[in-house]
Amino acid sequence: MTHQTETMRTLLRAQDAGRDRRRRLVGWGITGWLTIMMIINWADKGVIGLAAGPIMHELHLSPTQFGLAGSSLFFLFCLTPIAVGLIANRVSTRWVLAALVVVWSLAQAPVLLFATLPALLASRILLGAAEGPSTALLVHHLYTWFPSRERALPGSIATAGSALGLAIAAPSLTWVITNFGWRAAFLVLAVVGLIWTAVWLIIGRIGPFTSYAADTTGTTTAAVDTTTDPRVPYRKILTTPTWLGGVAGAHFSYWAVVISATWLPTYLERGLGYSLTTTGSIMALPPIVGIVSMIGTGALARGLAARGVPTRWSCGFAIGAIGTISGACLLLVPATGTSDWQIPLLAVAFGLPSGTLSLVNLTAAEICPVRQRPAVMAFSIIGFSTAGLYAPYLTGALIQHASSALGGFHHLFWLLGALLLAGGITAAVAIRPHRDAQRLGLPTTQH
Repeated sequence: MTHQTETMRTLLRAQDAGRDRRRRLVGWGITGWLTIMMIINWADKGVIGLAAGPIMHELHLSPTQFGLAGSSLFFLFCLTPIAVGLIANRVSTRWVLAALVVVWSLAQAPVLLFATLPALLASRILLGAAEGPSTALLVHHLYTWFPSRERALPGSIATAGSALGLAIAAPSLTWVITNFGWRAAFLVLAVVGLIWTAVWLIIGRIGPFTSYAADTTGTTTAAVDTTTDPRVPYRKILTTPTWLGGVAGAHFSYWAVVISATWLPTYLERGLGYSLTTTGSIMALPPIVGIVSMIGTGALARGLAARGVPTRWSCGFAIGAIGTISGACLLLVPATGTSDWQIPLLAVAFGLPSGTLSLVNLTAAEICPVRQRPAVMAFSIIGFSTAGLYAPYLTGALIQHASSALGGFHHLFWLLGALLLAGGITAAVAIRPHRDAQRLGLPTTQH
């Protein structure tokens, strides 16, 4: 009898191991396709910066007006995550993500039909409304395929699609703009988005980790039972030092990412005198640094978590280091004049902050129940993406009212460099997920 029992246990362990391998395989496939979604997402955001010269010339836009067009992306970007995040608490993210990508693909239509400032504003506002909730929902969907201890690396890879999108978009869309005009770039992005959606509707399944118990234990036996999950008032989650500190660090990091996509090409052309083609090549450098930052910090966080290192150290202090290094590099840029030293400094200053965006999602996931995670991550997106509401417009105003465009950009670099330093230090001090999860009454596994 004992021998039969042991044999049965061995068979069950083998079955569990086989299911776990299949789950990981499917999970990594989902990770790859969601990474492509992020590539398209950020190519959509970055196209306006790459086409800044032709758009400003054809539409007769001043720097302030173009800055308004850049900021318009975020008019609804910061509001729709709340509504869509709450919907995603009840509706499968498979369908919600598909709907968002369709909407943002169709958002390119006003620009294709009418070459006016109002059409450009309408296109960017609708684009932002659909793209605003996408990152939080993408991360939530991805996390259903991996337990807490495994999700740092796939989460970082998927969000690294934002940097990869800019890296791919810079040279490829510049080539399209140069040879076929700036409208063609918008059309290409619309078609690619619709193709992505068609494939997603076939493969985009929800994973097995859909309860807090499954997340924290790493087993899927209780994954379908969400009724036992605790429920915490959102005001308590959103007032924890971990959430506030993470959003503070991510806010100024996102400011840097938005400026890189919207205004950095103009700085390279007008401030440093590079051609459009050369600018397209240089613009691939910050995203490459961003990819290394995202995947590197994700791999580091996963390795440290496997060794029992608390998230405070693996994520909080990593965000602090990113803010300190990128801020220092940006403060050094004006001191280099127009020398070639600016290129590596700009690449690090505008690329490194991308790593913060994946880490802040990881810390937020540890201080909320799974069924509340879409909404909590939506609030996180709102908290740091509000930088996009004013950063492009403020930059345009600084350029227009400075004695020269170069001087306006230098004022921006001094301001943003100081804010990156402050945000990084705040995050390093405040982020303590284990402590805050305990205070919220959530079960914890890290010590």
